[in-house]
Amino acid sequence: MASFSGGVITNKGKDLKAKTDTGVTLELLRIVMGDGVVTQGTDTKTLNSLVNQVKVFDISSFTFLGSGRTRIRANLSNAGLVTGFYAKEVGLIANDPDEGEILYSYAAADPADWIPPEDESFQQIFDIIALTGNTENITISLDPNVANLSLADMQDHEAKQLDPTDTDTAKEKHLSNAQAKKWEDHTKNKSNPHAVTKAQVGLSSLPNAKSDSTGLSDSNSLATSKAVKAANDSLNTHKALVVDPSSTNTAKEKHLSNAQAKIWQDHTANKSNPHAVTKAQVGLSSLPNAKSDSTGLSNSNSLATSKAVKTVNDSLNTHKTLLADPTSTTTQRDKHLSNAQAKKWEDHTDDINLHTQNNILINGNFD
Repeated sequence: MASFSGGVITNKGKDLKAKTDTGVTLELLRIVMGDGVVTQGTDTKTLNSLVNQVKVFDISSFTFLGSGRTRIRANLSNAGLVTGFYAKEVGLIANDPDEGEILYSYAAADPADWIPPEDESFQQIFDIIALTGNTENITISLDPNVANLSLADMQDHEAKQLDPTDTDTAKEKHLSNAQAKKWEDHTKNKSNPHAVTKAQVGLSSLPNAKSDSTGLSDSNSLATSKAVKAANDSLNTHKALVVDPSSTNTAKEKHLSNAQAKIWQDHTANKSNPHAVTKAQVGLSSLPNAKSDSTGLSNSNSLATSKAVKTVNDSLNTHKTLLADPTSTTTQRDKHLSNAQAKKWEDHTDDINLHTQNNILINGNFD
């Protein structure tokens, strides 16, 4: 392909480049070629389009070259070209978020190359090295129906090998055969090559012990599904057992049927001595089934009520307050002597004893 010289970024291209320095994405759309010639004295930086555009080519790839430069690649084809032409000028079209599509860069060819019509075989790789600044925030517009991968693209891509010690984060590099072998061996390694711990997988609290037993009580052992199945089978067997009152089987792990449970519920709620319990069975066989409030009833087959006891107790308390009155003519005998009266009576009985003793001495016979 012809050598294009005198390439420049147009004024509008410079404006867009300044915007990319502030974070705006540089969106590259296509490469265009034409057969026009710039009028002598014209500053190509002021151009907004080719002098005479003939053919449009889609961008196939781009690569950052460093130092603010980017290689933009297109696969040249004469598909759809009815009449051949000399490629004398080339331009890079970009999208400005404020201006729309602009001519980002322009270059002229000297000498020009012939691009034949589509009835002749023609296909070439064409690169533009454009100044894009330090931004790597670049996108390209691809038409998947016409974009092709060239041999040169493939060769460039295959030449890139991954260097694990490199800080370059580009993702289009390859592993060497040795690196690929290590990676393959690593992916097949099932022996925990990264020494992952149970804590790292969120299982730090689980013990590394299991048991099939349904009777083991150990906080540091986990039950297996076999243990759970055995316990569940036992539960289901147990659920199927129903008490048979006529059976002599004393097993206690059976259930009441709904009907039996209803009978039991009704029975427990029955307060009418459903078992015909007698007073002898509750230890009261000697007690009669008779009671009386009377304080004067003398009957071995009747029991006094608390009311009868209260009546007697009230009479006793009243009686305790009665004192004998020697001046009274009443013959009532249920009164008491006061302490003073009791003292006089005690002294009087001592005098009686003394008189009696004297009488004995006087009337006695001392022969």
